[in-house]
Amino acid sequence: MSTTIEPRLLSIYLNDHVTGATAGLQRVRRMASAYDRPSLAAALSRFEQEFTEERQWLVRTAVSLGVTRNKPKALLASVAEKAGRLKLNGRAVEHSPLSPLLELEILRGAVLGKLSGWQTLEAHAAGLGLSPEQVEHLHHLQRQAVAQKDTISALLEEIRPEAFSS
Repeated sequence: MSTTIEPRLLSIYLNDHVTGATAGLQRVRRMASAYDRPSLAAALSRFEQEFTEERQWLVRTAVSLGVTRNKPKALLASVAEKAGRLKLNGRAVEHSPLSPLLELEILRGAVLGKLSGWQTLEAHAAGLGLSPEQVEHLHHLQRQAVAQKDTISALLEEIRPEAFSS
């Protein structure tokens, strides 16, 4: 079944995903500076590079599809990501053992949302006029998102026993 792409809806969708990619990258960068656990630090370092490249590809693709960046939405997302750091974790100033668990859970949800975005773009590749190279890159991005989700899940298993420690 062929559908007509509504440019306004595509713009909203891609702007939402660019905004999410920006917030996710900010969170990963902040987490990398906050946690020194070797397994977490290594994963966050890899994620920072991958998230940067993913965001750049998404922005380039949006521009190639004629989508204009919604700057107010991007600013709002940046503020929301920073506000999300203020969550109550039982400690007024320092990190609690609960902090990395909560942040990894949020990050895993974001990665699953990103994976769905890559799948949605692939499902509409023909209607969007995406090149075979862009479609192949979407396959790569989907595999990468699954690997990120698996890494985060393993990290969660590693830190769960400490989550409620005093």
